[in-house]
Amino acid sequence: NGPITDTKYAVKDVFEGAEYRFRVSAINLSGAGEPSIPCEAVIARDPKKPPGKVIDLKITSSSYTTLSLAWTKPKEVKGVEDEAQGYYVEIRPIESLEWTCCNATPISLTSYTVLGLKAMAAYWVRVIATNYGGNGDPQGFDNYIIAMPPPVRPRFKDRNMKTLMVVKSGNTIRVNINFEASPMPDISWVKDGIPLLKHVTITNSDRGSQLLIPTSERSDSGIYTITVKNIVGQESFSVEIRVTDDPKPPGPVELDENIPGTVTLCWGPSPDEKRDDRLHYMVSKRDSFKRTWRTAADNLFNNKFTVVNIMPGREYYFKVFAKNDMGLSPPSESPVFALKKEKGLCEF
Repeated sequence: NGPITDTKYAVKDVFEGAEYRFRVSAINLSGAGEPSIPCEAVIARDPKKPPGKVIDLKITSSSYTTLSLAWTKPKEVKGVEDEAQGYYVEIRPIESLEWTCCNATPISLTSYTVLGLKAMAAYWVRVIATNYGGNGDPQGFDNYIIAMPPPVRPRFKDRNMKTLMVVKSGNTIRVNINFEASPMPDISWVKDGIPLLKHVTITNSDRGSQLLIPTSERSDSGIYTITVKNIVGQESFSVEIRVTDDPKPPGPVELDENIPGTVTLCWGPSPDEKRDDRLHYMVSKRDSFKRTWRTAADNLFNNKFTVVNIMPGREYYFKVFAKNDMGLSPPSESPVFALKKEKGLCEF
């Protein structure tokens, strides 16, 4: 064939599926010049139309830094949209106008995980099907996607959380609460409905919260409530903390026989009675015929108790203890009592 006068040429008689490279030389009356650099390899095949949009684009999983996608390949429409041979995934931060391609070369799978996202940042996401006829139209979501795990309503993970803690004054109070929530919730603590004092330290994470009082005092007693709240909902839990100490013994014990065969014990209050509403008293007794003490009364919230069935001819000994959540005080002992003893006056 003679020289080509145009700057384009249709090559015929090629074999389907074969790979070809081409180069061009300019020619004039003096002869042919040096050939051009060869073009990139091309495969002989019928021309294709770009594919359509991917179908059923969805999020299969997510975290604060990753987003996993899945989709179905586009349908072929003869003469309009040909088969997809690969896919590009693109993202765009919500504050930007520029799309970034996540994969430099087309992927053949219909799933992809985007990495390196910023926690709680918002992104537009889309997928583009491609073939050697070109790229199809992008398919995205109706709304932007936030980089976070799937939304989870706050839920406390420990089924048997303690609702009561008794702590000895001066000891450390430490309350650990584990929860599950997504996105990261707002966490607040109150004591008896009001904000915590400065000496109470709260440490939060995305999975739990810790309340810490290094050296407790009786004034730290109260109802502590944690509230965990996010965009999905909120949950609260309360724990009662009682800060107390070994109780001090009751005051002096006095005896009075108002009714024959009985004796009434009266005693002064323990110094802890006013500041410990759970403090109460226990009375033990022993007579001269026995060596062992037995409990005559317990859970007394007053300062008086009448012992019955007092037998003549025996001496009786009584002890009064103060009790609270920490245990027993040392006893306050009564004078020895016998029916022959002259009646005394009991001051209340």
